Amino acid sequence: MSCSIHVNNHLITWSLTLRIRSKETRVIKSLKKIFSNQKTIELINALTRANKLGYYSYIGREIEYDPYKLSKIINKLNENGIEFTAAIDYSKIGLDILLVFIEKHFMRLNELPYIEWVRTYSLTKDVFGTYIQYYIPHEYRKDLVYNILKELKKKADQNSIHYYYFDKNLRKQPRLTINIEKHPLVTGYSFNELTQIFNELLRKKHYNDLIIEYSRPRDIVDLMLIKEFEKNAFATIYDLAKKLSIPIRTLNKHLNNHVLRYSMINGIYMKMGIFVKHIGEPLIIIITTKNYYYYRSLISLFEKLENTIGITYSSQLYSEISSDNYTIHAGILEAINRMDDIYYFLFQLYNEGYIESIKIIRYIKRTFKKFTVPYQNFLQEKKYWDLDTERTQRLYERRFIKRRGF
Repeated sequence: MSCSIHVNNHLITWSLTLRIRSKETRVIKSLKKIFSNQKTIELINALTRANKLGYYSYIGREIEYDPYKLSKIINKLNENGIEFTAAIDYSKIGLDILLVFIEKHFMRLNELPYIEWVRTYSLTKDVFGTYIQYYIPHEYRKDLVYNILKELKKKADQNSIHYYYFDKNLRKQPRLTINIEKHPLVTGYSFNELTQIFNELLRKKHYNDLIIEYSRPRDIVDLMLIKEFEKNAFATIYDLAKKLSIPIRTLNKHLNNHVLRYSMINGIYMKMGIFVKHIGEPLIIIITTKNYYYYRSLISLFEKLENTIGITYSSQLYSEISSDNYTIHAGILEAINRMDDIYYFLFQLYNEGYIESIKIIRYIKRTFKKFTVPYQNFLQEKKYWDLDTERTQRLYERRFIKRRGF
């Protein structure tokens, strides 16, 4: 009997190894086909430095690339299913992020309170639950967070609701190379590599200052432009003038005098759908710690990892809103090889007391929804967001739907 069990375990291990190798071969082949040109790869990597949008000439000038060739390459990438989004500096439009994870409780999108402020929604697996991000105007953070949580607690057990407050959202993408088979998306990071990087960061303690400078939005047209750039970073002012029925002259004024002048854009990034399609849903990691140096070292660690797609954290503790712990929220693409090493590394930090808590979850892909900047919640009269969203919606319709204001 014991011999039979041993043989069966060996067969299971062998079968799993073959499956991983088969997936690795398939993913490498697919990604090599898409990212087969060195110049295209260099262009995609360079676009993360671009902070000026609206015209191919603006983007080309920033990254030193011919605008005509740029438009041709982008069109070809679009045909291959690669789309681009603008990374927005939310502090420049007065917004923070509230993350709520409701453990072991499924809530439909249309059941969410304050749905007009929702940024991201998904049901989750690994740990079953509901994952929600809200846009929060910084000046209204106490009232709006309190009201959202109050309504959620009417729908779910209070002990199942975990919430975290962030004022910094950093977009990332894997830095591509022609040798995709050697990229960390495929090879992953070993436990020893992760430990070495973290310990080195912890030893040096060389951190950039976490300073957030908030600005108020200046006009709803600025927010409409930002929303469109989030949807498609290569939308031109000519395209948007037709789509929004706003004169080119007006859009140019808002683009140059507000959006670009006040650095609201932080680069052009690929939408992650192309990687999710070939690699799978990202891991969503939520870590809390009481130690500031561990916190900063973990942020720097995720910034260094080439499979990180985003990091959300705070410049300060918001103990009046959430807790006295520092919190990091990171999204990473799970490498095909060494899938367990990141888990082992994080749980080792937990066992050694570096971190207080850790949650690792994954989206249920078909339920995932992402909403762009909620510009219809902006009140033009006071040049800021307003919690009376019925009023702001009414005024928006009066100005834009009924064609007043231009």
